[in-house]
Amino acid sequence: MANIIQSFLCRNIFVNSKLQLQSLSFTTLHRPSGLTFRSVFRRPIENCEPSTTVRQSDIRKWLLLDVLSRRCYATTGLISSFFGKISLKVQMRYPKYVLRRSSLRLYLCCVELIDHDLFLKELSLPDTFNSWFRITELHVWMCMVRLAQEGKEGIFIRNNMMQFLWQDIEKKTRKLGENAGSYSSRREGIQSLSEQFKAILYAYDEGLLSDDKVLAGALWRNFFEKNCQDVEQLEKMVEYVRKQLYNISQIESNVMLTSGLMSFKPLYETNEALERNQQVLGQIMKRL
Repeated sequence: MANIIQSFLCRNIFVNSKLQLQSLSFTTLHRPSGLTFRSVFRRPIENCEPSTTVRQSDIRKWLLLDVLSRRCYATTGLISSFFGKISLKVQMRYPKYVLRRSSLRLYLCCVELIDHDLFLKELSLPDTFNSWFRITELHVWMCMVRLAQEGKEGIFIRNNMMQFLWQDIEKKTRKLGENAGSYSSRREGIQSLSEQFKAILYAYDEGLLSDDKVLAGALWRNFFEKNCQDVEQLEKMVEYVRKQLYNISQIESNVMLTSGLMSFKPLYETNEALERNQQVLGQIMKRL
């Protein structure tokens, strides 16, 4: 593992250096007493029964095809937006209201299935909004990796998940109180987060398509923000990401698209943690 550290420390892979999260006031605020960073979405919508069938998938094959097809995480520009809307008008396998519900459920899985307090403790992360965002960002990326296999339905769900993510972030920054700054400064900060988010997704993609050295480098620079002195913590996160991606790669398409349920394995797979995950999934099913 020491060789891995020495290797990626010497690399200089693209990261938008102009966007420093530490310069955004609200991201480094410590969590106020009594405030949890759980999702703000509580709107009940129609229920949906999950399926239990699964199949094997080849992550590297379909992710590589997706990268080669020049995937864009956020549609920008008049022309690209116009053609994007036309492409989504093509008949999809499932009604849009089902896919929208799945989008929200998948986002909730990325947020509520994760024991953030355990991540903060085990990985020596500060209890700030920025840490919550880094943890959520990583799990949203893993979900997007799986959705890349699903064609236009996957694009539709991915775009809706992004809307829920930024709505959630905007509401959470308001909860941080006056120290988060004025409305205009918060909006500017969220825009900066968005730009860096897109750059980090590509860094993680490179790590996934490469070996553990490159993935460790992406996690060290972006998840730990170059502030991880414990090699075991970094090794633990590389193993965690690989394990999660293998696990979700085996979810059947109809399960992903219609039920919108995705189970992340706990950081430590104890009976208590697995039981907690089942309870959270049940709560998501009841609410939505």
